Order: sequence, then C-alpha cells, then structure tokens
Amino acid sequence: MAFDIATLKGLTGTATNVAVQKGQELLGQINLLLKQLQDAGYEVGEMDAQLSVPPEITIHLKTGPRLNDAKLLAISQAQQNNDVVGLILGSLVQANKLREAIDVDTIELSGATIVLRTGPSITLEWKAKEKAASA
Repeated sequence: MAFDIATLKGLTGTATNVAVQKGQELLGQINLLLKQLQDAGYEVGEMDAQLSVPPEITIHLKTGPRLNDAKLLAISQAQQNNDVVGLILGSLVQANKLREAIDVDTIELSGATIVLRTGPSITLEWKAKEKAASA
C-alpha cells in the first residue's frame, strides 16, 4: 500500500472540521453555563480555552458566601435536558455541601475550577486564611 499525501491532507482537513464543530458546540454550552453560574450566584474570575481535539475550557470561580442549595438545585434541575450544564450544576450542589464539611481554622476555600473536556471535572481549592498566614 503506497502512502497517499492527498488522503493525509483529507484526513487532516476532516479532523480540523470536527475540532471546529466540537469547539463551536462547546462554546454554546459554555455561554449557557456562564449565564447559569451567574444566576446561581457564582462570580467567574477567569476562563481559559485550549483549542485542541477535544477542546478544553477551564472556568475559575471566585468564592463568596455559601450559596443557597435550593436555588442551585432548582437551576440544576431546570437544565436536566442539557447533559453538560446539568451535570456541572449538579456537581456544584455537591461541592457546595463539601465546602461546609471542611472546617479548619487555618484554611478557607479560595476558589473552584471547572474543567470542561470529554469528562468535565470540578476542583475545589483551599488556601491559608489571611489571619493564619500573617501570624
């Protein structure tokens, strides 16, 4: 079987088209998710986009007062038909509960990071409290 550069170019073009299509689909999900996060009371600190196959979007949430579980759950349930957004909002309900489970005087929740890729993930981050850090 001979190597065919035209076939390789065609496959590369197809892969690029698929990546662009998936990226556009993901951006549509991101716009909806960002609106839902703001409606739930989250503040987005920053967002990173890695345009790869598959694309990866990272959203860094700022912390504030603990969010109302009922409000977050209602928004999550309203997005049941949207797998990605519903899954992330449901996970944030659980993360909100975990936030209260960590009770150490020297650290506080510093943020949450949502990474959207083939399998979305949420990471909670704690840091030293200002009083404890200066003591």
